[in-house]
Amino acid sequence: MKRAFALRRGIAPGPCILLASALLLASAPSRAQDVAAPGPDYPQGPTLTRPEVTPFIFEPDINTVPAPLDIARTLNTPSGLSPFTDTRAMARGLQLTISEAIRFDDNARRLASGAFVPAGRSKADVYSVTNLGATYARDFGLQTVFVQGDFGVTRYRRNTDLDNSRYRFAAGVNWQVGSPCRGTLVASTSQSEVDFQSITIGAPANALTKTEQVDFRGRCHVFGEFYATFGAGVSNFSINTNPLNDARRSTLRAGFEYAVPQFHTLGFETVYTLSDFTNRTSTPASPFTTELTQREYRGYYTYVVSPKTTINFSGGILQSTASTGFSESTQSRPVGSASINWRPTPKILVSLGGQIVASPSQSITADFQRSKVVSLAVLYNFSPKLNFSAAFAASRQTQSTLTSLAGIAVDRETRSQTFSLDANYQVSPFIFAGLGYRFSEQSDRLTRQKVTSNLYTVSLGYRR
Repeated sequence: MKRAFALRRGIAPGPCILLASALLLASAPSRAQDVAAPGPDYPQGPTLTRPEVTPFIFEPDINTVPAPLDIARTLNTPSGLSPFTDTRAMARGLQLTISEAIRFDDNARRLASGAFVPAGRSKADVYSVTNLGATYARDFGLQTVFVQGDFGVTRYRRNTDLDNSRYRFAAGVNWQVGSPCRGTLVASTSQSEVDFQSITIGAPANALTKTEQVDFRGRCHVFGEFYATFGAGVSNFSINTNPLNDARRSTLRAGFEYAVPQFHTLGFETVYTLSDFTNRTSTPASPFTTELTQREYRGYYTYVVSPKTTINFSGGILQSTASTGFSESTQSRPVGSASINWRPTPKILVSLGGQIVASPSQSITADFQRSKVVSLAVLYNFSPKLNFSAAFAASRQTQSTLTSLAGIAVDRETRSQTFSLDANYQVSPFIFAGLGYRFSEQSDRLTRQKVTSNLYTVSLGYRR
C-alpha cells in the first residue's frame, strides 16, 4: 500500500511501472476515514487530511480515475514518465528513488514516412533513461512542510542531439487553520519533456518546457455538507523550440462543493486565467495575440456507486478572449470529462474515460492547445509480486489561434493513437523490474503526413 502511493506521481522505479502504479493506487482500499472530497483539480493534487490519519501528504483520493490526458501524455513521452508538473504523494520522513531503463524505438526521431534522415543520425535508436528522486516531509503541529527533488537524463546511442535532462524542485506546506480550513501552498521550478502527441509532425523531437510557479489552494467548511474552495497562482512558461509561446500566467479560482466523504461530491468552480505572451510583438500589419484572457465555468460530480465502481463527471464552458493591442476576439468552447473505475474482481481494475481540456500550446505558434482524449486502461494483478497492464489512448490535439475577424479560430489538428502492454515484477521489497511495449501512430490533418513508432522497454528500479 505504501509503495503504491509513493509511485503515484513523478519518478517511478521504471517507466513501464508508472501506469500500473497509478491504477493500483486507484484500486487500493481506503485507510483514511475523513478524507476531504476531491475538488475539480484535486485528482492530481492534494487530498487534505489530518496528519494523524495517514502517513502520506498529497494523497490522491482512492476513488479518483486516472485522467485520460495524463495517461496519453505518459505513454507518449520519450522517457515514459509523466511530465514533472505536480507534487506527487510522499511519505513523511526521507524517501529516495533511483531507476534505469533501456529503450529501443524504431522511429526515435518521429519521422514521417519517406522523410529524410539527417546525416550522421539514425531513424531507429537505443537510449537510456536514468532518474533520481528524493522527498522529505515533516509535521509542525497541524502544518506539514515538505521538499521534493527529481532529476532525470535521457541519452541516445546515435541521435545525441536528442539527449535531454528533466528536473523538478518543489517546496511547500500542507496548511491547516483549526478544523474548518485546510489547503496547500507550493513553489516549484521544473523542466519537462513535451509529449509526442502535442508536437506537430516535423517539429523537433527534443522539445522541453520550463515552468516556474507558485500555487495556493484552500477548502473551508461553511455549514452542514457545504464547502467553499478557492485558489490563486502565478507562473512563467517557456518552450525551447518556440519562444513565441512563452508566457506569464496569473490564475484565480473560486467555487463551492456539496460533499459527503467517501460517497459523492457535487461542485461548481470558476477559474480566471490571464496569459501575457512575453516574446510577441503585434503590429497592424502583422497582428499577434499578446494577451489571452480565459474564463472557465465548470461543474463536477463524483459518485462512489459501490466499493467496486466509481464515476466522475465534469462539464463547462471555456471562454477565451485574445487581444492584439489593436483588436479583440472571443471564442467559447466546451470543456469537460467523464470517467469510470470498475473492479469486476479483486485482481482486475478497468478505467475508462474521456476528456476535453485546454492547455498552453506546445508546438507551433498558437494561443492555446485543445485536447480531446479517450482512454482505456486495464490492470491485472496476477500475484502479489507480478502484475500486467494494458492501455489505449486516442487523442486529437488542436492548436488554436484566434483571429481579429469575429472571433474565428484558425486551427491545426493532429491525431494520435497509442497502445501499450506492460509487465511489472517486484524482485524484492525495494527492487522493481519491468518489460514494456508501446505502439503509437500520429497523423497531421493539414499535411496528411503520418508517423508510426514501436518502442520496447526494459527497466529496473530501487526505492527505499
